[in-house]
Amino acid sequence: MTLTKYLFVLLVFAGFVTSADAQICNTASKDYSKSETKFDFSTSFLFHALKDRRGVDISQRLSEQAFILCRAIARSPEAYEDRLGAPKLLSHDITQNWSGEEWEDEARSLYTYNEAGLVMESIRQDLTEGVWTHVIQRLNSYNERGQLVEIILHAWDGSQWVDNSRSTTYYDNDGYYTDFIFEVPDGFGSWLPLYRTTVTGTDHNGNPLEWLNEFYQGGAWFPDVHVRTTYDDQSRITSFEVLGYNDGQWEGRSRGTTTYTEGESLSVFEGWINGGWQVFDRTTDKYDGEGRVVETLSEAWTGTAWENRARQLRTYDGSGNEIELLFEIWGGSAWSGANRDTSTYDSDGDIVAFVSQDWNGRSWQNRLRQLYAYHAVTASANGFTVPETAKLSVYPSPARNRAIVFVTLTEPGTIRVEVFDVLGRRVAILADEQAPSGTNRFRWSVDNLPAGVYWVRMRSGNVQITRPIAVVR
Repeated sequence: MTLTKYLFVLLVFAGFVTSADAQICNTASKDYSKSETKFDFSTSFLFHALKDRRGVDISQRLSEQAFILCRAIARSPEAYEDRLGAPKLLSHDITQNWSGEEWEDEARSLYTYNEAGLVMESIRQDLTEGVWTHVIQRLNSYNERGQLVEIILHAWDGSQWVDNSRSTTYYDNDGYYTDFIFEVPDGFGSWLPLYRTTVTGTDHNGNPLEWLNEFYQGGAWFPDVHVRTTYDDQSRITSFEVLGYNDGQWEGRSRGTTTYTEGESLSVFEGWINGGWQVFDRTTDKYDGEGRVVETLSEAWTGTAWENRARQLRTYDGSGNEIELLFEIWGGSAWSGANRDTSTYDSDGDIVAFVSQDWNGRSWQNRLRQLYAYHAVTASANGFTVPETAKLSVYPSPARNRAIVFVTLTEPGTIRVEVFDVLGRRVAILADEQAPSGTNRFRWSVDNLPAGVYWVRMRSGNVQITRPIAVVR
């Protein structure tokens, strides 16, 4: 587990459903009932602290929304131009449960794209008595940079779509995230603010150093949670502190540090308990020679020593795709299997099937399966428009381990290729150089990034193009 993943948990309950959907998807879409256990080994403290401070149990609803909609972000590839094969878009996915004898359809998600290949609508349907029935509709809106600015969720009441929630994200002139507001229907045809998050300080790379979460009550905003973070020279989070507002003053709630060494990172977490900081959890990530996470170990502090709790083991194929994720629990003297996820891919590296199984003490038992269907597209058929002097595409999306960014120029020129997360925070610079005409390829490792949606931006002269890419775990 990474420290960044821990911070995303805060963003979920602070209102960042837009960014956290993909993070939760890794567990919630596999089994919502187990999401709190499997998602993150150190989130319980923050989970309950935020819920209790708010006095409103919004966490359940946010998690349900993430569960229903996560695939719209995490598992639905945005438009890309695959130089190695035909471009594809995810048309739908199907979730199935194991009956004991066969796989049975349970739910599906359908996707609609705009002319730029961005997901504009996703509809979640459940299979009820042999009939596909609407559950949730998600409508996305983007700015001219291709950044997600609004999400409106509708719930199906049996005859029509009704408002469920609205999320709005704001950016500055440079495309960096500044504010986020989450609203719900007030019952009278208008939107009622529930909470908002505001970045109050950034470093020279645009990384948020501080952000404030506030909740809305009685016509006014009230402070709730304040987060402070620090980074190293690679924009990796090295420390964070979460403060809660109580009786007119800020007080400690949780904090953590992460140190990075060759092939390993160590995160230690503390909670403010009984008037002092107490260590309660640490996780260790180990990486292979390609920089991919192969093992995540979670340990709990007993007061005198660290005790194993759980671990995740990841296996990859020759193309760098994750084909197995094994979740084990420490039994006091040995590790025992708890859950196993396996994925298969097509020749383009796109996921086509995902199977989750549970260990019953003797063998692996099927529990859940997801199937993904794509359709090939062409630029002319979908009306994709890009500047004549340059083109930008990213393959594959979603990506698990690595991606390739293609920049095509009609004439030589200086290019700068950067990657940003949904907070507007730059996470990578892939190129800043003079490039020849034709197609230029840049490889990008995403192993150390949390699941989510990222934006690849290319600048060349007066041309700027932005493309989304989903990273899944």
